[in-house]
Amino acid sequence: MDKLITILKKEVEDGIIPDVQFICKFREGVPEEQILVYSKKHKPTILIMGTHGKNVKNQYLIGNVTADVIEHSQFPVFAFPENTPFDKFEQINNIGFITNFNQRDLVAFESLIQLMKSYRFKVFFIHISNEDESNQWNEVQLSGVKEYFKKQYPEIESSYCIIESGHLIDSLNDFIHERQIDVLAFSNQKRNLFSRLFNPSIAHKMLFHSDTPLLILRG
Repeated sequence: MDKLITILKKEVEDGIIPDVQFICKFREGVPEEQILVYSKKHKPTILIMGTHGKNVKNQYLIGNVTADVIEHSQFPVFAFPENTPFDKFEQINNIGFITNFNQRDLVAFESLIQLMKSYRFKVFFIHISNEDESNQWNEVQLSGVKEYFKKQYPEIESSYCIIESGHLIDSLNDFIHERQIDVLAFSNQKRNLFSRLFNPSIAHKMLFHSDTPLLILRG
């Protein structure tokens, strides 16, 4: 910890990172539990965490600290893979926002706007469609969502698309590459242990199969 503090102070002096106030804390215990306890007490605006990205080794897939914090945190979590292609928020031009057309997503999107209000970016609204849904109905809903956000946030440029749930991670990664998405954002509801084990969330899947930063918001 002392070494980390020395490095950070040196980088501030050299102008590598801004001169921001920081406090270092050392805790003993299970990492994800300590992070959640600390954040519940101090109520941060956002938690910033690092991930291994898509090159994660098998031994990290179970018990990953960032994944566990995402599942249980009541505060927004920004997860940055080690190969994140940008190092300043000003470089975020395109944000993909996954929506299921529900009230939770409206609340989550407002949180996104408040967190990123100092920056200019385009939003791509993404809906994950399953076999039981009508594509025509999804188009109508997504178009309605776009019109709603256009009225509520006229200053934000937006677009929308539907991605089939089959081969979801590959489809999402292809979309991210084609549209040059810098950040993927979505709401993530708390789920029980059974559903986390047998039906991992999109956030959990993307943590281990993508080098795109994830912004997870509570709806």
